[in-house]
Amino acid sequence: LQITRTYNYESTIEQLKTNKFDQLWLDHDLSEMDILCDPATCLSPTGTTLAKWITENLNPRDIESIVCHSLNPIGAKSMSDILIKAGFSTTIMPFHILLATIKTYS
Repeated sequence: LQITRTYNYESTIEQLKTNKFDQLWLDHDLSEMDILCDPATCLSPTGTTLAKWITENLNPRDIESIVCHSLNPIGAKSMSDILIKAGFSTTIMPFHILLATIKTYS
């Protein structure tokens, strides 16, 4: 198992351009400025921006699954809706469940 972490839009795009991933875990709020912002009004690139890039540049058959997680439920749903519409296997994991899962396995 190899895990690659990125912390902003630009580095995530670079990783997606140069590597192949079986699974992606995407957060919506990629900037402290945009925590809990409405996906339509965020000032900087968000997980929704990233989801749009993924649908325009990657093939759904190349990624086994995408998990959208965020403290921002509106943002997580926005990402998921975009990805599902483009044919990606996508689920939403509420942030509190993600934290409980991490605590269980760490």
